[in-house]
Amino acid sequence: MSLVLSWFMSLTKDQSYQPKPKLWVLHNMPRSGGTLLSKCLGSMSEHILLSEIHPDAQHAMSFNALHQAQQWHGLLTDLNWQAVDFIEAVLKIQKIVSEKNQKLILRDWSHVDYLGPPVTDIPRMVPSLINTLSDYFDISSVQLVRHPLDTWLSLRRLNLIKKHKIELHDFLFAYRSYLEKTNHGFRLVYEDFLKNPSPSLKLACDHVGLSFDESFINNWFRYKRVTGDTSNSGSLRSNKTIEFRARRHHGDIKEAELEKNDDYQFLIRDLY
Repeated sequence: MSLVLSWFMSLTKDQSYQPKPKLWVLHNMPRSGGTLLSKCLGSMSEHILLSEIHPDAQHAMSFNALHQAQQWHGLLTDLNWQAVDFIEAVLKIQKIVSEKNQKLILRDWSHVDYLGPPVTDIPRMVPSLINTLSDYFDISSVQLVRHPLDTWLSLRRLNLIKKHKIELHDFLFAYRSYLEKTNHGFRLVYEDFLKNPSPSLKLACDHVGLSFDESFINNWFRYKRVTGDTSNSGSLRSNKTIEFRARRHHGDIKEAELEKNDDYQFLIRDLY
């Protein structure tokens, strides 16, 4: 056990210890607006956002929490990102961020837990990030959701999904698991956010105790410290305005098929 974790565990045995440090998590399934919302939250001056963080993906430099903190935010540059334990890294990062009077947000890589590839072929169907960190942090979460059909129509275009032969029924089961197992302090509906960006995001921030800076609406598109697809020229992520768009054509998906799918019907009832 590392020195930092030993120190933390010793504190938990002392009844006089201070409350657990505060941490915020943004949950999102792929193609449900997570990159756009991360750019909005990250562009606010009181936030430090790390993007698509998962305890099983820390071997990958681009998704390593400490490496992002170092390269994007200039934090803890004296540490070897490959040698630091995941929990220890988040504890160290949170401490530095708190001392700077800022708030640390981890964008969860929920894709790994509920769909799997490329990190795993067998998703666990549990919120691994929360399960790993909840003993060490007081966590408040925002759960981002999008209509399952719109999410799937965007997701199925990815080569990764085609390569691993993830079908509509697989995705719907995964999305239902995400909704059922991801506890959250606030659920933000992507469509509501697109229609009313500032009011919707302010409501979410106020509810979970994040800072809100309305100037994000003029700054988010300049913010580059995120992972995810930021290069799609037809995407909202590359435009300078946030606006609602009509659903893509989906003539190959029959309404009768969706009506017979229990997971889809659950999602619609739960979300809308």
